[in-house]
Amino acid sequence: MDLAYSVKEKIHQKNNRIDEVIYEYEESYQETVAHDLYAKKDDRSRVFKAKISREQYDNLAKNLDKPLSFDSFLHVMKPFMMGSYTSDEIQRAFELLDTDKSGTIDIDELGAFLPIINSHVTSDMLLRYVSLVDENFDHKLNINEFNDLLSRGIGRAIVCGHIY
Repeated sequence: MDLAYSVKEKIHQKNNRIDEVIYEYEESYQETVAHDLYAKKDDRSRVFKAKISREQYDNLAKNLDKPLSFDSFLHVMKPFMMGSYTSDEIQRAFELLDTDKSGTIDIDELGAFLPIINSHVTSDMLLRYVSLVDENFDHKLNINEFNDLLSRGIGRAIVCGHIY
């Protein structure tokens, strides 16, 4: 099976500040099924949209213990969704999520960011995602593991609710 994907980011501004961001993620699958006499290609696709305004975010963030500001949230969200980013963007996202400044992101720190975009993510699910890149098995992400999480699309899978 061949998988292709695209991600689009649409930014809406009001009064020279970002007011709303929309991420559209589309996956396309192409699978060739061989039969005795012929081969058939089966094409499937699905689209995931994440749309959040500053006002929506502020209302949702009221229920969190230590919410990020909307602008900080967007700095974290971009590398999670886009699949292309600079090392500065990754470093900034890492520093924003590492709220205790320990040099690692633990499950609670990662979990504090995610309820805004995927309310169904549990600590157990996050632990499974983190374990895919957790080289030293400490259940935390250092900067290299965090980079791996993003570059392998696992961050986007968390946001989109894909199960690993």
